[in-house]
Amino acid sequence: MKRLMLIVLAAGMLMASKPPHRDAYLLAVEEGITFSGGTSVEEWKAIHQAYPGHLLWVRRNGRDYLIRDEATIRHARALFAGKHVRASEAERALWPLVDGAIRAGLAKPLTR
Repeated sequence: MKRLMLIVLAAGMLMASKPPHRDAYLLAVEEGITFSGGTSVEEWKAIHQAYPGHLLWVRRNGRDYLIRDEATIRHARALFAGKHVRASEAERALWPLVDGAIRAGLAKPLTR
């Protein structure tokens, strides 16, 4: 029992010592910009200035990526379209799309 408590305590301390990374996104299209709460206003301004035009920028698992593939951007735009779309549902559907773009090489890694 003491051993189990020590393991749980050690795991809790390890988890508390690592700052959690937050996945984030910014989708820029004609209709405007949609971005996640993990993105600061300064960050999205800098991204939008550095990369004008249609884009999907994501931070996934601590790495930044830029997606310019029109089919991926259209799909992402469709996820957030409509008056009755919940952002949480759209975001849940966005991440598999992003992961697929990363695996397919459509998401270009960026350096910070």
